[in-house]
Amino acid sequence: MLDYYHLSENIYKAAWAIYGEDSDRGRRWACEKLRQVSGRGGPHLIRSLRASVARQHSRAARTAVKSVLTYVEKHATRMAYPQLKEHGIDIGTGPLESACKNVVGARLKARGMRWRVKHVEALGRLRALQASYRAWDAFWADRAAAA
Repeated sequence: MLDYYHLSENIYKAAWAIYGEDSDRGRRWACEKLRQVSGRGGPHLIRSLRASVARQHSRAARTAVKSVLTYVEKHATRMAYPQLKEHGIDIGTGPLESACKNVVGARLKARGMRWRVKHVEALGRLRALQASYRAWDAFWADRAAAA
């Protein structure tokens, strides 16, 4: 999945290039594009951006839209936002990045910690289990049953 926040950064970058930094028109254009991809997915956004290229009068504006279009085309298969939302999956990676920092990073970077690379992955898995709802108990129950 392409992080929705990173996509929005690219959409807004094009909007500011077309309409000027922090303009209301640029904000509306970006919001429209983000609503399209959020509600209908990458292929719909691609069609919309292609039509938008044709409507631009300046070379700079066409270049900005073509740039974001190239980015979206490259990542279109990773923008199934409607389906992800339908399954209750967050379309932003912020919570995941935060969990990596707080669950794993906090343990690995604690004061005085020294790690060998081969042990870091095992500890990361254990910390993820410990932080997951009911996964810790299920893991140990499975281990006990296998013994």
